[in-house]
Amino acid sequence: MARPLKKTIDYFPHDCIQSIGLFLIQSRFGKSFGYRVYYELKELLGISDDLTLEYTDDKRKLYVEAKLDVERNKLEKVLSFMAEIGILHKDSYEAGYLFSPELVLSVEDVYKKRKTPKPHPPCEDMTEISL
Repeated sequence: MARPLKKTIDYFPHDCIQSIGLFLIQSRFGKSFGYRVYYELKELLGISDDLTLEYTDDKRKLYVEAKLDVERNKLEKVLSFMAEIGILHKDSYEAGYLFSPELVLSVEDVYKKRKTPKPHPPCEDMTEISL
């Protein structure tokens, strides 16, 4: 029996040099809270097939809210801001999906060794990241 194709990641880089996006999240929402949500969301996306998490109905939103331990109203504000500054793919977020081009770019080398293609945003082709 063939081994199933892997659609998740086991790791992502945790750079010592902070990205502009992380800095902006911390500036807007507080250093500890912003840092935690930024990295815990990356972890959650990393264990999701194609690094994408559906965020369309109440059950899925409750799951993300519980996994990140963030109250819904505050979570919506953080995710919306992340989409606004490009950490989350804006069109995908607006369509109800959480997808981070930044995360995909940080683990690009993983997909060079796999038979599965590099994940792309559910709603359009990958766009360049400027942060």
